[in-house]
Amino acid sequence: MESQEPLTQEDALLEKAFRIAVCRAATRAGMEAKEAPLPRSAGHHELGQELGRGGMAVVVRAHDADLDRTVALKILGPTHATDPILAARFLREARICARLQHPGIVPIHEHGRLADGRPWFSMRHVQGETLADRMERDRKDSPHSMGTSSLLSIFESVCQTMAYAHNEGVAHGDLKPANVMLGPFGEVLVLDWGLAQVDMDPIFAEPQRIMGTPAWLAPELASGACPVPNASSDVFALGAMLCEILTGAPPWQGASRLATLA
Repeated sequence: MESQEPLTQEDALLEKAFRIAVCRAATRAGMEAKEAPLPRSAGHHELGQELGRGGMAVVVRAHDADLDRTVALKILGPTHATDPILAARFLREARICARLQHPGIVPIHEHGRLADGRPWFSMRHVQGETLADRMERDRKDSPHSMGTSSLLSIFESVCQTMAYAHNEGVAHGDLKPANVMLGPFGEVLVLDWGLAQVDMDPIFAEPQRIMGTPAWLAPELASGACPVPNASSDVFALGAMLCEILTGAPPWQGASRLATLA
């Protein structure tokens, strides 16, 4: 086989512009899509109020009628239900979290499908605030001192959780303060494993998509040089979180997602 010539600077810029354009189109499509109303129940769960919504799924509070307990139900969005890659990734998140048995990772209970075929899975209902919320509150209350000592203790817990996950061969792929939940009794939980990577699974071999959140994204992921997250990119994201704890801002900043990626 003939070796390929290295990309010129112009070709590299064109390739990066293409990646950003695809990312922008996908974001616009997700924002413009109308969400179908949720049913009143899913299996033996009675669905309640919405707790959060992301690009792929919605999380709602639910009552487990069989065990008489409150849980959180994560349901794939209707606009993604026909995408086999996204549906498979959604179920992989449940399997990965169920596999990772650690106090810093929310336990998964069960999974199923709605009448319209959308997959869901139930998990522990976590109350509290995110690390991002805590940092923002600290900035307002003490602009010259953000409670660095307590934040560093939280950061250490996140590092311990990720050390365990990496030892199990799992990379998170989207570490950031908004994905760390702080419970009322000292719990520190790493959330949202939707972009998690296990042993170079080909389901993530999507070079046209830029995964993760730009402000905490490793350069090799932002540029597309590495199409999938790994332990090294997680370590960079941890460093970016530490940068924000110590300085008040992540290392990459821009007026928009695209500006941050540029």
